[in-house]
Amino acid sequence: MFSDKLRLFAQVLKLLVPFAFTLLGQKISALIHKRTYHALPASQTKNVVVIGGSFGGFQLAKRLTETLPTGYRVVLVEKNSHLNYLFAFPRFSVVKGYEQYAFIPYTGLTKAAPEGIFCHVQDTAVEITENSVVLSRGEQIGYEYLIIATGTSSSLPSKVDSTDREGGQKELRGMQDRGGEEDSYRGWRRSGSRDCERYQEPLSREGCCAYSFQSPTAAELWEEIA
Repeated sequence: MFSDKLRLFAQVLKLLVPFAFTLLGQKISALIHKRTYHALPASQTKNVVVIGGSFGGFQLAKRLTETLPTGYRVVLVEKNSHLNYLFAFPRFSVVKGYEQYAFIPYTGLTKAAPEGIFCHVQDTAVEITENSVVLSRGEQIGYEYLIIATGTSSSLPSKVDSTDREGGQKELRGMQDRGGEEDSYRGWRRSGSRDCERYQEPLSREGCCAYSFQSPTAAELWEEIA
């Protein structure tokens, strides 16, 4: 048993050490980049446009701010004012008092980045041409490189409709307040308490406790389908 644990530890260490050195190298490179990058006038700056600011687009934009050479900048086109931490939305639609933590400012991208390398444009791209992105308000943003990271679409509690932090928090609080209404959570109840036990997720357990979910009988399901 001890030898198995030792082998497992060695395998984990084998993966973690190179990863740690990679992160350290990126951190050092970012510090050097911040000191060597120089912002140029807009007429001399080429845009690397990233459409979509969820997890993929956010991380990509962050990495670009640490590596792009002088003469380039990152333009993030994202309709939301904040990064929506979608994985927490279902939980914060059940548990009260934490919804404000589900919206992360994009200004965090600029804290460690050189001045002038990042720009967040809060809008929606409606058209893409050979060398520009057309926004819903009619403005065009030229690009040298274009990355599309628009992700997926869904509804509450996975996503909110509001594009600003205050509106998003209001939507989550609205779901919390409707927690006692039977019809509002038919789908959640149908998932059953056994699913909560199966996955052993804190979110699921809290949901089951908050709304007393029950597995439906065959007669109930048939009644709904019919």
